[in-house]
Amino acid sequence: MKMKKAKDIKPNPLVSLIIVTHNHTHLLPRLLDSILAQSFKQLEVIIVDDCSDIPCDEVVEAYAARGLDLHLIRCPTHILTRAARLTGVKAARADIIAFADADDILWGTDALAHHVELMQKTGAEVVHFRSVLVDDDMNFSAYCANHDPFALELEGAEIFRRFLLAKMPGAPTWTKLYAKALWEKILPIAERSAVNRHLEDSYLTTLLFFHMRRYVSSERLGYAHHLVGRRPERDAGRAVDAYLILRELTPYFRAEECPEDVLQLFISQMNEELCMFMGRFCQQLTPMDGFEIMDEELSAKLHGADPELFFKALLLGNRMNALKITGCLRTIYSTPK
Repeated sequence: MKMKKAKDIKPNPLVSLIIVTHNHTHLLPRLLDSILAQSFKQLEVIIVDDCSDIPCDEVVEAYAARGLDLHLIRCPTHILTRAARLTGVKAARADIIAFADADDILWGTDALAHHVELMQKTGAEVVHFRSVLVDDDMNFSAYCANHDPFALELEGAEIFRRFLLAKMPGAPTWTKLYAKALWEKILPIAERSAVNRHLEDSYLTTLLFFHMRRYVSSERLGYAHHLVGRRPERDAGRAVDAYLILRELTPYFRAEECPEDVLQLFISQMNEELCMFMGRFCQQLTPMDGFEIMDEELSAKLHGADPELFFKALLLGNRMNALKITGCLRTIYSTPK
């Protein structure tokens, strides 16, 4: 990977803002405008271009000329979101890390300054703030309540327990500021994960909340998430990722001496995720009696999800309606007349 650095880079950025983009070059100016509008200026912006069809070099050069401290990392192959986020983390020079997706924007011109100050005053490893949903024109649509903070302040092992009890509301990486040292704790295991694209944020933030020792929240808004609606074609991949999270993190948490009641809470939460996404997929796959699918069509239906992992996830998700499991298996293995 090559890194392109803008001129006049500030020697000690206080915040590293990481943006992962794949074929969203046309949307980057909107996000970068929202960053330029921030009253807080002591930051570097790291753009990880995950093998986009249209490079974003011209956009980077244009905004570097407008004063943004921009670094561009080009991925020669498509490494997917988890690896791209970690690539940005390893390149970050600041002690505070933030994230933004290329199709979203920062919300509120003084929000970043406020949350950096809060983090410095409290010594928190994470500052969790509120977000909104916006439409294609970046106009307010709704408050994103399911991503809101779940407590005012927490310390120690209670953080992970409360995170799980609240049904993991903080899954997105982009509703928080983080101490870089916290990310460095999870890098050794996160770099080996097979969770790559669909629930990668849930995987990463679950690890972060497990290792977190001081959590502080804010009532202020700080981020706007572009409302794209549910993408049913990704449900098989999400079910597979839920299975992988269970398979990877259950033994890890046990080895890290997670209390058994908390571990069982984690397993229960991830089983619910698995059952939900598998149920949605089965509903799409068997919309009517007699619907048949040939084996060669399966890969298209799974939308890139590994078939072997999919069947393991299907069998593990036995708490969902058994008839749906049976019907799904019969449909997949039916022989066309």
